[in-house]
Amino acid sequence: MLYLSEGIQYGYDIQYQYKKRMYTFPANTKIYKVSIFAGGDIAPKFREAHNYVKKYGGKENEWYKVKGFCYVNNHLLEIHWVEHRKYGKFRGKVKNVLNKGSYKNKKLLSFLLSKNIFDSV
Repeated sequence: MLYLSEGIQYGYDIQYQYKKRMYTFPANTKIYKVSIFAGGDIAPKFREAHNYVKKYGGKENEWYKVKGFCYVNNHLLEIHWVEHRKYGKFRGKVKNVLNKGSYKNKKLLSFLLSKNIFDSV
C-alpha cells in the first residue's frame, strides 16, 4: 500500500446513508491516511482501469483506486475513489461508516484528533 499526502480534499459533495438517514460529505473536508490500494504498479491490479482509459485517457497503469479517512457529521468515514494525477478524482463514495468504539478505530480517531480536524465540528 502506497501512502499519499495528508489532508487532501475530494472536491465534490458525496451523499451517503447511515441508519436510514441521508448525510452529505462536504467537498471541502480534508481526508487523512490517504493510500492507494489498487492500480498503477501496486498489486492488486485495478481491473476497471481500461474503462477510465477509454472515457478520459491516459494509460491503465496511471489509474488508481484510493482510500482515506475523515471525521464528518460525527461519523468516522472511510472514503474510496478512483484517481488519475492529470485527470482528477472520480466515483467517490463513502465505503464504511466505522464504529468509533473499536480498538483499531480508536487509534485512527486519535490520529485524526492529532491533526486538529475538529475545528469545524
